[in-house]
Amino acid sequence: MRENPLHSYQLYIAGKDVEGDGWVYTVSAQSLLEDVFTSVSLKRDLERNPESEAARHPYVVGRCAIASDAAIDLATEAAASAAPGWAATPLERRMRLGTLFREELGRRRDEFLAMLVAEGHPVSLARWELSCLFQVYSEESLGWYRQRMHTEFEHAGRRLIVRRRPDGVVAFNPPQNAPAPSAALAVLALMAGNAVVVRAPRSIALSTMWLLREVVAPLLDDVGAPPGVLNAVCSNPRQTLDRWLESPLIDDIFYIGGSEEGLRFQERCVAHGKKPILERRSSPHGSRRAQEPSRSRSRWMRWARARRAEADAVGVAVAFAGRSRPRLIVS
Repeated sequence: MRENPLHSYQLYIAGKDVEGDGWVYTVSAQSLLEDVFTSVSLKRDLERNPESEAARHPYVVGRCAIASDAAIDLATEAAASAAPGWAATPLERRMRLGTLFREELGRRRDEFLAMLVAEGHPVSLARWELSCLFQVYSEESLGWYRQRMHTEFEHAGRRLIVRRRPDGVVAFNPPQNAPAPSAALAVLALMAGNAVVVRAPRSIALSTMWLLREVVAPLLDDVGAPPGVLNAVCSNPRQTLDRWLESPLIDDIFYIGGSEEGLRFQERCVAHGKKPILERRSSPHGSRRAQEPSRSRSRWMRWARARRAEADAVGVAVAFAGRSRPRLIVS
């Protein structure tokens, strides 16, 4: 029998938990190493019969509701309704969200790491991913984001203001190999004044739904964000991306994936009038030295990946604002 309660997350739409069309269950990565047959059987049994006693098994970590087409559209509509009010919220209140998020991650560090480890991340990798988020939302980084959103300076006796505007509704499609740390970048889009819809991958949804529902959503309530600013659904990628592309309510789509797939998706975004924001993986083929680095080279690569993560976050933070151009006001 399980010692801890089962994590259970419905769809999160317009500030409410909404029933889905069935469930996907997560069994721990450790259970797959100990007894893969039992783990897979438990998962299949529960997805056929959610009332099964299998939910009490210690191998079962949690479950997430599955979104239908109607639920995906409902999440998009909720974001579009909330976007204007959130964009009009003072910048300082929106920026406060970054500080609150970093502090809450620090308080719930062990929970965050446990979620990633349950989904198969080695502890060392999970710690590194958390350290990257601490850098992305450090006070130094937040100050830089703040300057990009609104800057004032004097020139020739005139006061010049450069102000970036939010794009509107940003849809997030995080990768299956690191969905929760990638979904955490949605906070940057929220700080910029956008409303967001996040797709949690069906095959590994639990950590993403936990992060958005348990950590980010309460913080938005604390800063007075309107319902619908954050929406999270667990759904099929093709089903969701196709609906986002067809919807006139989606402004940006943040896509993480392979280089070739990303370029093709970029073309589809442009054809549908969407702003693509891409984080593309490099080619899996490379030199043997690159694939099997020495110990010193491995340390350098870890450092370089950390710096790249910070740089990516900076680019993402700016990408979510100023759909056409920054606005220049002269007085």
